[in-house]
Amino acid sequence: DSGKKDVQQVDTRTRLFYTAIFSEDFKFVNAFEFNATWGDTEGGDIGTDGTTIFRIKHSYANFNLGPVNFLIGLQPRILHRGFVFDDDFAGAAITYKGESFQVPFIWMKAYEGGTGKDANDNDVDYYALKPTFNLGNLALTPTLTYMYSKDASKWPSTTGNKEVKVYFAGLDADLKFGGGSSLWFTGIYEGGDAELLNGTSQDVKAYLLALGGTFAMGAFDIHGQAFYATGEDRNSKDETEAFYVPRGQMYYWSEIMG
Repeated sequence: DSGKKDVQQVDTRTRLFYTAIFSEDFKFVNAFEFNATWGDTEGGDIGTDGTTIFRIKHSYANFNLGPVNFLIGLQPRILHRGFVFDDDFAGAAITYKGESFQVPFIWMKAYEGGTGKDANDNDVDYYALKPTFNLGNLALTPTLTYMYSKDASKWPSTTGNKEVKVYFAGLDADLKFGGGSSLWFTGIYEGGDAELLNGTSQDVKAYLLALGGTFAMGAFDIHGQAFYATGEDRNSKDETEAFYVPRGQMYYWSEIMG
């Protein structure tokens, strides 16, 4: 209520998860979502027969061919604890699983340019290599994520950019102690370059450091984290130093505690 406009309403969200298991090595995972505002004209009014309230969150095939696992379709994914990505996407993840390690290769279709002359130039794709190595109580996950588009100007998240070639190279480290305590570290460097629609080009040089942990104290757990991300240099016209991920995180301050 701001004095000029106010709202009082009831809305509901129902999520229905259904997995069809055909065998130990093949299943089809689905997550459906139904959103409704009571009394609106899209499904919550008298008759309640709306069709726009239905959403598909996840719908992907999960199957194994020997030591290789395939996830193909609409699926969730987290990269670098969410500092780079924590959302749902359409694409594929292919993972080789060893005894003490696994190596996933991930392709995300971030934006589809559509059909027509040169429309493929507007595609935006993410590619990620995210191996995990388990060394006793220590798990190391080096990750390389590459974002490319020949002309990213059509995607609202990258409006103003033409050719984009940006990468995120980083490491996640997780150390477990006895009694449920743990520590973690994440370091990410963002590099590459982007060509702007005005004809200029900008180099990307940014980084983020994060540290956190959980400390078990009897019946209580204490959680904490802190991170530092580089901010933008307002005096630089040909270089971007702000840690920025399209449809992810963006930090304008050089020091942030969270």
